Amino acid sequence: MPPRSVDDDEDEAVRAKVPAVMRAFALLDVLSERGSRPTTVSELARRLDIPKSSTINLIGVLQSLGVVHRRDGGLVLGSHLVELGAGYLRSVDLVQEFRDLCREDETLADHTMQLAMLGSGFEVLYVSRRLGKQSVRLTSEVGLSIPANCTATGKAMLARLPDADIRARVPGHGQWRALTARSITDPQAFFEELARVRNRGFAIDDEEAAEGLCCVSAALSTRRGGRGDGLAAVSVSVSKPNATFERISALGAAVRRVAAELGHRVGSDPVWE
Repeated sequence: MPPRSVDDDEDEAVRAKVPAVMRAFALLDVLSERGSRPTTVSELARRLDIPKSSTINLIGVLQSLGVVHRRDGGLVLGSHLVELGAGYLRSVDLVQEFRDLCREDETLADHTMQLAMLGSGFEVLYVSRRLGKQSVRLTSEVGLSIPANCTATGKAMLARLPDADIRARVPGHGQWRALTARSITDPQAFFEELARVRNRGFAIDDEEAAEGLCCVSAALSTRRGGRGDGLAAVSVSVSKPNATFERISALGAAVRRVAAELGHRVGSDPVWE
């Protein structure tokens, strides 16, 4: 074991002075791990190793701040965290570089383009959008989280993770969410789909998030050596009647190029070899 440093002792002293803050962040970490699955107060108390009464008091404060809310008999992360996350994202280069690239690149001007990031669980968070000249009706909105299995962006990012990491994220039996009748909710079918994504180099959402809409997406790393929450994806949308094999192939090549350029601009490692 390495010797303790002065910094270690100072960090421990700070934590001892603000145990409520440390517990609050630990609680948020647990809810983040659970993704869209509600967590009971009893489970949180057990995970935090604190009395249930203390957990209830902590939850009350976090609820009043909008960072935690109740759903289906349990607790999930609250919407105020999206606002905080959006504030953080405005301070980093990724979103701004995406917007700049959309303005500069005329090849996809007809199509709506989106930028998404992979959360710590099985959700995709959309962080930016450029509306195209061709109008399409989207299910996703900036700041909205959507199940990764229903989206091209989710597939593109998850395909870059080892299968063991993906299995640690996927919902339990009977907990897979579907947005349309075409959404993939079978684990084996989903892993087979990810294999196809890896082979072709881009992901396809064929009316799996919204009826009448197809999306094509490619992933990029948002930091050197980044994985998991260090992944992002760019997507383009096209109406189902226009989603011919030739058109999807062309969009796949284009979105790979855009993702590679965006990754280059933020100084990340290449994702697709």
